[in-house]
Amino acid sequence: MNDAPDTDPKPQSAPSSGRWMRVLLFASLAVNLAVAGLVAGAVLRQGGGPERDRAPQDASFGRDLGLGPYGRALSKNDKDHLRSVAKEKSAMFRENRKAIRAAVEETVATLREPEFDRARVEAAFANQRRLVGEAQREGHGLLIERLSALSHADRMTFADRLEQAALRGPKRR
Repeated sequence: MNDAPDTDPKPQSAPSSGRWMRVLLFASLAVNLAVAGLVAGAVLRQGGGPERDRAPQDASFGRDLGLGPYGRALSKNDKDHLRSVAKEKSAMFRENRKAIRAAVEETVATLREPEFDRARVEAAFANQRRLVGEAQREGHGLLIERLSALSHADRMTFADRLEQAALRGPKRR
């Protein structure tokens, strides 16, 4: 007589627990890879070392002098030189930044008024253009002085970098 039960609880639960174990392992692996990807992405995006450490300073340098692609085309040595020369005029650039900030704050306040005052916004924009133009004139003057001191070969190299900077635009981060 073979009246043994057809169902054995252990064999049925083993495949079920094995499936859950695989799901948990896969989920754990996915989370670990996601964390590793976030860390690697942050490191690669942020970069490291001296070049990344200079980025905020370079951003302020380029913005203050209004050089755009010309500033991006400068060699490290030329940027360092212009930065040191610009430090002598740092008070002027600082005051210019404060004035631009105040002009933008005035524009924001004007835009928040119930009635749009076109003449006031146009005047604020004209003032901002004037302030930016002053800083750009100073920056261009410093750049011309530096370019006039370069050899023909160095100017050719600068021209090549300028062409690339103007065609590609600012570096993406």
